[in-house]
Amino acid sequence: MSDTPSFRLPRRTVLLAGLTGLFLPGSTRAQTYPSNVIRIVVPAGAGTPPDIISRIVADELAAIEGWRLIVENRPGALQSIAMNDVSNRPADGYSLLTMSLPITVTPALLPKAEIRPDVNFDPV
Repeated sequence: MSDTPSFRLPRRTVLLAGLTGLFLPGSTRAQTYPSNVIRIVVPAGAGTPPDIISRIVADELAAIEGWRLIVENRPGALQSIAMNDVSNRPADGYSLLTMSLPITVTPALLPKAEIRPDVNFDPV
């Protein structure tokens, strides 16, 4: 006989725990994306090529995927107004930024700006 004590669980407890484990994962379902409106922020004025392209993409995504999208224009200050707007929002995928070439030179022209496109944003 060994000196280690044996611990036995009743069969009913083991079966109940096993059945509970089978049904719990089905009751917790993830939300489908998107559950909110997606904002596409354009750092240029209305009617410019980035705005037109963003609106075409938003219309196509709405038609194909059924998503709700809003295109917002935030022009000015070498596109840093739009960058600040998007970077101050949570990184949850509901705020997108349409970038163009001038956004890459903004850190060089505005060294006091806290926004760095290569660090603060991820490409989609």
